[in-house]
Amino acid sequence: MKGGSDPGPGASTRAARSSELIDDTASNPVSDVALALTTLPSMGLAYLIQICREWPVTELVRALREGSPIPHISEDKAAILPAVTVERIERWRRELDTVDILALKRRYARADVTVLVRGASNYPERLRGDEFTSPVLFARGDLALLERPGVAIVGTRSATRVGLAVARRFGEELAYRGYAIVSGLALGIDGAAHEGALEKRSERSSGPIGVVASGLDVCYPRRHEKLWAQVTGRGLMLSTSPLGMAPGAHLFPKRNRVIAGLGRLTLVVESHRRGGSLHTARAARELGRRVLACPGALDNPAGEGTNALLADGEATLCRDINDVLLALGQTPEPKSAADPRPEPSVDDALVLVALGWDPCTLDSACTRSRQPMSRVVLSLARLESVGWVQRIDGRWQRIARLL
Repeated sequence: MKGGSDPGPGASTRAARSSELIDDTASNPVSDVALALTTLPSMGLAYLIQICREWPVTELVRALREGSPIPHISEDKAAILPAVTVERIERWRRELDTVDILALKRRYARADVTVLVRGASNYPERLRGDEFTSPVLFARGDLALLERPGVAIVGTRSATRVGLAVARRFGEELAYRGYAIVSGLALGIDGAAHEGALEKRSERSSGPIGVVASGLDVCYPRRHEKLWAQVTGRGLMLSTSPLGMAPGAHLFPKRNRVIAGLGRLTLVVESHRRGGSLHTARAARELGRRVLACPGALDNPAGEGTNALLADGEATLCRDINDVLLALGQTPEPKSAADPRPEPSVDDALVLVALGWDPCTLDSACTRSRQPMSRVVLSLARLESVGWVQRIDGRWQRIARLL
């Protein structure tokens, strides 16, 4: 695309309306018009990120509102922005003219949602240098948490019980030390990390930061409605989408990049080989952040992704909280000899010892322990409930100490 288009006969009308409505952007600051841009039917997040890689948000907003020519796109950028045509820019201008900005502002004020625009003081410092992150974000909750050091904890939705326990412990331990746990509020590892972060243990404990792809008034997944409310009330919710936007597969990579950008490091607890958390890990590496991964059992599908990260040298091994602290430049803490799990009863211990450390079927557990199946079934249920064993693909696996 060549330089900006001729303003045309409608330019004077747009300019007049602009001076009436925004008075040189004084009465309607850039954040208000940037908010309006996110609601345009033909804009979309991908276009907004594209066009703001070429022009600052403030410059783009003023040009669109006042009918000014859009700045010239250099020849080398034309290949990067093939879809941003003169016709599309004119369509954005026409659509922007129909937006009632005051009504839009009232809607967001009623919803207690703040608009964060790149270039403004409230936009997260850690995201400002990334041109592939959304230039407009939506926030509800404690914005002061953006000043806290963050740790991103992510993983599969189909997590094992041990994976959930590990994520919860990491979330709790790091929040206790003042780190803001950043995650996506998805089922599985994400939700467990935030549940742990909400276990306030001291005055220095940090609230969590949830980053979602849908509008902040569209809870997804619905099963986490209570968790959304808790994170909003005791932490901060961020979204890459305006109010009313339903979640879509194309929006999650943009959300994952925000998660990676807000964390000093990204910890992947469990991930399938093609899990979405691997996208977050990739984004973290692109942003120069460290990536840690917990190793998984060789026959555990939920560990294939983390094992691949470790095998390919794309992540550092994480065995316990001290590995995370070292990666953060902190002094590791002395290991406690005490296992937090309750001691199994005599009958349950017989079954636990019989399992050994290899995955074991129920029949094998009965044969090895020389106990009737009814008793072994009850023992395995009790051992699973307190974290001594887990069931994977129909076989029972003994669990070492969690952290």
